[in-house]
Amino acid sequence: MSLVRRVAKLAARSGARMGIVALHVESGWRLELNAADEFEAASVIKLALLIEAAALEHEGRFDLTDRWRLTGKNVAAGSGMLDEFDPGLTPTNRDLLQLMIAISDNTAADRFIDLFGADAVNARMAALGLPGIRLVGRIPNKGQEPSKWLPLGVMTPRDTAELYRRVAARTLLDPASDRLIARLLATQHTRDRLPRLLLDENGTSRLPGDGTPLLGPLAIGGRKRSGRLWQFVSLEHRAWHAGSLGPRRASSRRREPEA
Repeated sequence: MSLVRRVAKLAARSGARMGIVALHVESGWRLELNAADEFEAASVIKLALLIEAAALEHEGRFDLTDRWRLTGKNVAAGSGMLDEFDPGLTPTNRDLLQLMIAISDNTAADRFIDLFGADAVNARMAALGLPGIRLVGRIPNKGQEPSKWLPLGVMTPRDTAELYRRVAARTLLDPASDRLIARLLATQHTRDRLPRLLLDENGTSRLPGDGTPLLGPLAIGGRKRSGRLWQFVSLEHRAWHAGSLGPRRASSRRREPEA
C-alpha cells in the first residue's frame, strides 16, 4: 500500500476530517490529504498576526520596542498568562508577540487584532499568495465569553505549509523579517499534539535532520549536518466539533521528488 493511501486510511479511522501536508523542502516531495480544504484555525491563526507584525516592522510602521499597557478592560478570555497579572504591566510589542506565539496568549493576540485589523491581515496574506489563511474574528474579553465562541480564523493545510516553507527558506518577506519570525516561532512551548509524536523526551526531533526543533507547533524538522529539512502540517475537525462542516470524503495528492 502506498504511503498516501496509508495516511488516508489512518485519517479515516480517526473519526475526524483531517488535512495533512508533509513536505521535504529541498527536493519538493510532498504528501497531501485534503490540503486545499478550509479548517477552523483556532489559535494557529496567530501566525498571520506574527507575519503582519514582522512586515509592518520592516516597513517602518510598527516598533517592536513600543510598550502597551495592560488594563482590566483589555484582558482576553482563554489561554495565556497576561490575564493573571495586575493591570499596569507594560510589555513591549516584541514581548507580546513572544507571549502570543510561545504560550498562545489570547490577550496579546487581541492586542494585535485590534491594532492591525482583520482586513489588513487578510490583505497581507492574499498579497503573499496565501489566501487560504484568513483572520475572521476576535477573542472575547474575559468575563464576556459567549456560550459558543465564533471562529477566530480559517486556514488550509497547503497555505500553512507554504508559509512555513517560505519562512524556512527566508523567502516569505525579507531575510531579516523571516529570521525574526523563525526566532519567535522557535520559542513555542507546546509539546503535545504533533510535537508529542515528533519529538522525543528531550525535545529532539524524531525526523531526519540535526535534531533541532524548527518553526513551532505545526512544523517540525531539522537540517544543518544532514542537509534535510522537513515540514509537517496537520489540521483537523473532530466529528463532535465539526458542526455544519461535517465529514468529507478524503482526497489526496502526492508529488514525487523533482529531478
